[in-house]
Amino acid sequence: MNKKLQRLTLGVTGILSLFAVFSGLIFMGVLPSWKYAVRADESEAPALWNIKFKGMKITMEEKGKAHIHESGCLNIRLEDDYLIQIDVEDDTVDNKWNGIDRKMEDLKAAGYRIEQEPKRVTESGRDYVRYVVSMENERGADYQRIYSEVCLMPADNERHFLVVIRYDGTDVDELNEESKNELYNRTFADAEAILADAEPTDEPDDEYGSYWMMDKNISHGHAYSASDSIMYDEGNLSLTYKLPEKCYLISDNDVAGKAYFDEENRIYIRVSVMNYVWQSAEEYVKKHYSSGFSRIHEQGQTKINGRVFYYYTYSVLERSKAEKKYQYYFHAFCDLDNGDIYTISGSAADNPLAMDKSYYLNVMDISEGE
Repeated sequence: MNKKLQRLTLGVTGILSLFAVFSGLIFMGVLPSWKYAVRADESEAPALWNIKFKGMKITMEEKGKAHIHESGCLNIRLEDDYLIQIDVEDDTVDNKWNGIDRKMEDLKAAGYRIEQEPKRVTESGRDYVRYVVSMENERGADYQRIYSEVCLMPADNERHFLVVIRYDGTDVDELNEESKNELYNRTFADAEAILADAEPTDEPDDEYGSYWMMDKNISHGHAYSASDSIMYDEGNLSLTYKLPEKCYLISDNDVAGKAYFDEENRIYIRVSVMNYVWQSAEEYVKKHYSSGFSRIHEQGQTKINGRVFYYYTYSVLERSKAEKKYQYYFHAFCDLDNGDIYTISGSAADNPLAMDKSYYLNVMDISEGE
């Protein structure tokens, strides 16, 4: 696996540990989406992505890639040198500032070194909190010590954005203080620009697994595939699986896995491997189907060739002035031998077959190889 791809997968792990220590979040499982962005015509400038995330609408210029990660955070990578990860938390920036000393103690206890002490700043009439931490010898890191800037930014009246800017593609130890500050200020300005016009919205959130990018969609040419494979474990292992008839590949993404379209049944299928997971497949499923989704139809487990898949299904009623229709969803998770989790997701509009476990049995029939 090349370093760019490695940073996309491994960068999430270190940043999530920082989120967990900082805020005590209990992260949700995977709820993949089938909203693959296609780049707008070059004559339409600037092209914008509208991301609905935890009750906030974030409008940003089409640049790099954005992905709502399985952890429940929004990942944005504008450049290879750093990753911006965003969450929405209860409470105001002011109240969080009042408890900042305790947060610093928690971070130190977890092994982080405080590189820059917390400070309150005002930019464009908005109050922020900023500080920088680092962690040594993170798994899979390219450098001995990885630095991250943590920012608290206003969201709506009662919530704030928790932003972690992880410098996973930069050897910050090699920079002098002036260069470090230039780096921090430049990337903070990027994060501020992304969130400056964010506003509360009543529109439905984009689903977990949604991603946006400029030009990664592939030209499938309607070439049907009877089977396919996906790489994992830093590119050292692969999984082979079968597909329903008349399926063709519509997207192949480093972060979100592979997506297919069943032309006959109008069902979307996605497979992916979640790396370095701290929970089992069973725990992921239990956490997610108990999170309050309406119309959970079925949850359980099934064994295919000795491997146990934990799954759940649900539907969502979508209404508009012109019509109402159901969206049907299926999600399954299986523990792999190295501790990763293989995931299968399906969705369709107005076709309950997308919730039928038997429809996905071939996709559950996996074999591992090198």
